[in-house]
Amino acid sequence: MLKSSRLDVILHSDSVVFHGSESNASPKLIYGKVRVHNKSISKIKSLSVSVTGVSSYGFVNENYESPSFNVNNCYASKSVVFDHKEILYQSNDSNGSNFGPGVYEYLFIIKMDGDLPASVITEFGKTEYKLKVVLEKANILSMNATKTLPIFVKRIIELDTSISHPSIPTTEAESDVEPPSFEAFSNPLVSTPSPASSFIDLPSASSTQPTNLSELSPRLVSKTFDDKIMLKMITDGTVYTSDQKLKVSVELNPLNETTRVISIGAVLNERVSIYGTNNSVYGGASKSYLRIINSVHKNLSVVETVSKSEFFSSNSFQLELNTSKDYKIVQLDIENETFKVSHYIKVYVIIDYKGKREKLFSLIPIYIVPNEYFTEFNNLPLYSASELDSPPAYSSSLIPI
Repeated sequence: MLKSSRLDVILHSDSVVFHGSESNASPKLIYGKVRVHNKSISKIKSLSVSVTGVSSYGFVNENYESPSFNVNNCYASKSVVFDHKEILYQSNDSNGSNFGPGVYEYLFIIKMDGDLPASVITEFGKTEYKLKVVLEKANILSMNATKTLPIFVKRIIELDTSISHPSIPTTEAESDVEPPSFEAFSNPLVSTPSPASSFIDLPSASSTQPTNLSELSPRLVSKTFDDKIMLKMITDGTVYTSDQKLKVSVELNPLNETTRVISIGAVLNERVSIYGTNNSVYGGASKSYLRIINSVHKNLSVVETVSKSEFFSSNSFQLELNTSKDYKIVQLDIENETFKVSHYIKVYVIIDYKGKREKLFSLIPIYIVPNEYFTEFNNLPLYSASELDSPPAYSSSLIPI
């Protein structure tokens, strides 16, 4: 078949960034132009542009115990969350209209609803949006021209109130691939470490106070492991983008003369949860897993000491992670009825205590947010409750005669 037409799509942006949660965000517009490049005379019937969003998942329910495979324990769903089409050109002739050689340009605007779920790609499900342009021709010997582009839906939200922090593991997993057991936490912010607290320095995830960027960065965490060792950890921030370096400084303070530190390390984990239809985070069909985004492990003999730290003594070390590495691209933090993605840093130390080797660790929750969080959200004007001076009340006596 002959292909005499080519399409170009020029978007103002391939990202739609909502401000707020799915319940209160305002609609956004995605707009641009379509250019039709005709090499020769063509009969064209129509030109259309559409945006479609599809959310799908498939998994075996991890909350159902069965010694054998059961098809009733498999959950799968595929739903269209958004579908809008704009006709840019429609011929009045059923046989199409003649378009001579040249370039034809059409503008378009599509409104995206504020309650749309954010884009996400996981091992067992995804939510994705696509913009598709179709040039329909009348001549059966000429191919229809199409162009498809991905559209990314993101959200800028109040972090402390819209996304839950990772829970505290009560037991250590044998590996970073399998998640440990979890329980909710609500410890207040305190300044002194305690052997009984894992996240004693971290604010509660249930806090209703809005948090600005200055309050989220940096974060100092202390944890004491009985009479073995005390760790002090500080991150250079708690809010990161999807392509950024992340630094963690760790101070080691052995509390027993028999404690010998062998090595230290850090792991950036991504925790993904998928919930079946008509199920919630509190029960029902679900699938959760951990994904290691990046990790670093160093023996103390090769770890460089951090000098002149305002937080730590000279017995401190620095570890560096990347929020994305090679083919492992980190997902943004999201939480809706189907998907939840959160992130945390696992800092660990391997010690020899009384002749026995142990791996001790602590977790630091972080946020992975859209780049627009820094370029848009922090540049918004601040609200001021102060009242402006009102003009004087009207009086006819004030009008000069």
